[in-house]
Amino acid sequence: MVDTSASAYGEKVIDDTIVDRNRMANAVVFLTTTALVQAIPTVGLGMLTSSLFGTAVPLPMGWVGGIIGFTGGLIANIEVLKRSLVNNEVAQAFVTVDSLKAILGKKNPFIVYGPGGPYLAKWWEQRSGENVINLEIASVNFSFTVQCADGVLYGEGSFRLRADIRHAVKYLRGYNAIAEDIGELIIAHAITELANKRARSATHHIKALNESLTQKFAGMGSDTTNFEEGYGVNFIDVTVTKLMPSEDLQKTMSAIAEASMVKAGTAALLGMSQKAVAAALEAGTLSRADYNNARDRFLSVSGNLEGMDISRQEFEINLKGIEPQSLKDLLLLARNAGLLGKKGGLK
Repeated sequence: MVDTSASAYGEKVIDDTIVDRNRMANAVVFLTTTALVQAIPTVGLGMLTSSLFGTAVPLPMGWVGGIIGFTGGLIANIEVLKRSLVNNEVAQAFVTVDSLKAILGKKNPFIVYGPGGPYLAKWWEQRSGENVINLEIASVNFSFTVQCADGVLYGEGSFRLRADIRHAVKYLRGYNAIAEDIGELIIAHAITELANKRARSATHHIKALNESLTQKFAGMGSDTTNFEEGYGVNFIDVTVTKLMPSEDLQKTMSAIAEASMVKAGTAALLGMSQKAVAAALEAGTLSRADYNNARDRFLSVSGNLEGMDISRQEFEINLKGIEPQSLKDLLLLARNAGLLGKKGGLK
């Protein structure tokens, strides 16, 4: 069973008490109509049969006519009763058209009846199955992309809403386009909120974004926003559930994060701060080779060498005192071992 109580929707109650309808006028019309429908045929037919037959027959024809008229009135009143009652389901509302108002050209001939019932209506009100309003909560998903200052973000979310019976006619006039229109407005608001932010900052902005969306579209407590009134709906909530970088932006952000981590780890292995490392490299007190050695050691320790083919072979050869023939033999050995290029020196 659908819960339509105040606790289910905060302070936005949806029972029939919030509907603006002239209940007293409906009751007066019903009582007056049933009294006349019962009295007119009873009295009229009684008087007619009495005047027509008088004492020509031994039966009290006035009474006979009255009984026949009373029975006819009862049958007619059963039909009046059917047309004077509106009975809705627990999560359903209904809109009728006051034909008399329409004929007389008066404004707002539409009359709303909330969930439950039965409720008294004027018997001349016109009814159509197209004017039934479902009051259950509807959930609509949406997705969007936003171009941030440094890349594209993909967002996903949903909003929940239901018809507002205080503005039932507006809802009926536009319910076919509500989901699409509202989705576009929510997306436009989200994009405006995020467009000027950097991607990393925007991904941490979901909570603030949801608060902003709720304030704009759902309002607070029993208050109804202009937006809700315009579409004849009540928002339950608006939530962006996912906000993540595009694949290309994720790769870029991961590379930046990894590079920062490697710099910090290399400096730690050297026993220096990153600022001190940069100063030492610039001053020449730390060689690029020593820095690269420390960097490779960090990559190895951290597991980042997996899938990478990094090897280093270093030789320190003192060529002084070596005879020419011995040197030729050494170079030939080195070339055969792959340590020399075809025409180059030591690798």
